[in-house]
Amino acid sequence: MPSSTRWLFSLTVAAALQTRAAMPPDLDVPIAWTKDSSAFVTQVNDVWTIIDARTGARSTIKGLEPFTRWAAAHPLTRSPDDGFTSESESDRATSADGSTTIECPGASFKTVWFSDKPFSCSAKRDGVSVALKPRNARGRLAQFWAPNGRRVVMFLRDERCTPSMGDFACEYVNEFVVDRTVGPRLHLAVYGQADDAVKKAVEALERAGFAPTQLTPAQKERRATVVYAAKGAEAEAKRVASVLAGATIEPLTWKTDAELVVALGK
Repeated sequence: MPSSTRWLFSLTVAAALQTRAAMPPDLDVPIAWTKDSSAFVTQVNDVWTIIDARTGARSTIKGLEPFTRWAAAHPLTRSPDDGFTSESESDRATSADGSTTIECPGASFKTVWFSDKPFSCSAKRDGVSVALKPRNARGRLAQFWAPNGRRVVMFLRDERCTPSMGDFACEYVNEFVVDRTVGPRLHLAVYGQADDAVKKAVEALERAGFAPTQLTPAQKERRATVVYAAKGAEAEAKRVASVLAGATIEPLTWKTDAELVVALGK
């Protein structure tokens, strides 16, 4: 095995072992960020999933050899906090160096965090706090901050166990949520635009200091770009419109997690 392949295999295994040890072998395991912070990688058995941190798009690679080739072109690195997790007997957990915390007010601990009522969690690092929407699942929460600090991946593992024939039958569901750590939550809506046009818009937003995290289908075609702004996000909408040629601003009137939705025009 070439030295580069051995290094990649070692990184993949080392990053996964601690998480995988407590998980069934057929569930996704968080692995690493790319060094340029553009993508996050997870693994289940011999399949790797690549999550585009800017659009939420996911692609898969089957087999170590093709994944090694991909990783050679997209070097990997561990998260700065190395996937600090919520394994704590309270509603707050702090990393050993004190730089990272996870807080879930209202949640209780019994093997895993759980609650019969919805509770909210937040991840904090370097003075930045990112909130997760309320949930009432039981399970574990880990956070993986991007190397450039502009985004964070929340890894949520839900554990639902019910009594079954003197034992417990458990269902495990993993979820990966990409969120920004700078600026407002910003999603892009597209309707038939070429990949190059979408990439150009994403890069323009990145240069302006924004961190888009999701790409969604638009309901209709638009001749020009429209920036939909939630109440209170109008100033940020003006900044977005200033870097996208011909963009106009309208109120955001539908329910969404984002403060800004950018519907790209032709």
